[in-house]
Amino acid sequence: MAKKPKAQQQKGPYDEVEFSEELADGADRDAMARMQAADDRAKQKKKKR
Repeated sequence: MAKKPKAQQQKGPYDEVEFSEELADGADRDAMARMQAADDRAKQKKKKR
């Protein structure tokens, strides 16, 4: 089985949607901050392995 390019291997559900500060409300900003924090934690865990 052929390997997918790394960019296609792990794609979050929100990677295809552009985040717009102008259109975002407070809940959107909070959600984006939580998703970014979760991504950062996942990257840190991956580095420790």
